[in-house]
Parts: sequence; structure tokens; C-alpha cells
Amino acid sequence: MRVGRSAPGLAARDFEHRARTEPKQRFANHAAALIVPKTRLGIRTRNLTARVLLTRR
Repeated sequence: MRVGRSAPGLAARDFEHRARTEPKQRFANHAAALIVPKTRLGIRTRNLTARVLLTRR
């Protein structure tokens, strides 16, 4: 088996894979920060937003 021959193909695949997955991972990090805020203000904001969105009719 020759290892060196597949390296360019794997590098290209890795580049394409990262280009597709990184934006989704960034979004997931932002969504997680909204669900689990770090500060009291963040918790209050999340709870108020949830209350407003869930009680609208």
C-alpha cells in the first residue's frame, strides 16, 4: 500500500468537509449559549424571551 498517493485526495476532502461543517458547528455553539447562558442577565433574557414566545396567541 502506498500512503503518499492518497494524501492530496484526503487533504482536498478534509478542506471541503471543514468548509461544510464549520458554519454548522458555529451555529450550534451559538444556540447552546442561548439555551445555557453564563450570566444572570443571560438567564433572565432567555426566560423572558421564552415566556413571551410561548404565551403568544
